[in-house]
Amino acid sequence: MQNLNANEHRIVLHGHANHFNDTDRVGGNFNEKNYGIGYEYTSYDGIDNDWFIEPVYGLSVNIIQDSYKRIFPFAGIFGEIRTKGFVGVGINISAFVGSKELNKTKKNVNYNNTTGKFDFTYENIGTERLPIFGATPGVKIYVGDFSFNYNYSPEFEGFGIYADGFHYFSLSYKFN
Repeated sequence: MQNLNANEHRIVLHGHANHFNDTDRVGGNFNEKNYGIGYEYTSYDGIDNDWFIEPVYGLSVNIIQDSYKRIFPFAGIFGEIRTKGFVGVGINISAFVGSKELNKTKKNVNYNNTTGKFDFTYENIGTERLPIFGATPGVKIYVGDFSFNYNYSPEFEGFGIYADGFHYFSLSYKFN
């Protein structure tokens, strides 16, 4: 690694999420137009070489409208291996931390005498803004100064939180 100076500055335009489920646990529809904006600071070794691939790392700050039409500010860090050239492909892993207003739900369990099984229903009992963190794998397709970004966020349940899984898409433009 030659230096930690940014080799690329990118503006990120956030756009679309495709959720695994059509509705949340209490029957609400997801907003899949997760519009927002971000800034990405990207660096790589900067040494001229004949390698076909290069390691890339970066930081980002972002603000989007989340799946419940609430504001979600977050920061991220990522590592990527990408091919060089006018057209390139990058495979990455991103970690993020932010502050998100989450729906709180209560799980109701009832025994169904007809079927002999337990039925589960969920009840929305409010919202709470909490710190949130996670990691997502992703792929970027680079064409000149533009990139098309895809990330996969798996479904998560734990610590009293449920997050539906989704595919997420954004575009970025290199402006330096």
